[in-house]
Amino acid sequence: MSELGGCLSEYVSRGCRMALAKAAVVGVGAWSRHDSPMSRLSPSGLLAAQLGVSRRTVNRWLSGGIQGCDLNVDRLIAAAFGYSPGEVEAALRADLESHRLEVELALLGLSGARKVSGTGG
Repeated sequence: MSELGGCLSEYVSRGCRMALAKAAVVGVGAWSRHDSPMSRLSPSGLLAAQLGVSRRTVNRWLSGGIQGCDLNVDRLIAAAFGYSPGEVEAALRADLESHRLEVELALLGLSGARKVSGTGG
């Protein structure tokens, strides 16, 4: 779907989706000032129209709510990247790092539990 591969949405946390939505809304808001026919819509309304999603979907992203359609998140990632590539890259890298830390802590916990129960080596 996008230059980014169209499959990042499976790995992007709710908090990261919120950061991406904010970056896209800021970007689309700045763009809309230069395009007067569309300026009657709010930035979140413009983003919703651009992505082909409801305004409710954009508002859920902005509030950190759950939105189940990964295809929409792939569109959000691509749109946000178009407006603010550096911010999107930083948000995705920070999200990846938080996932890495969570997995390492979980593995340490599992490893420790195995050793305590005498089943690990």
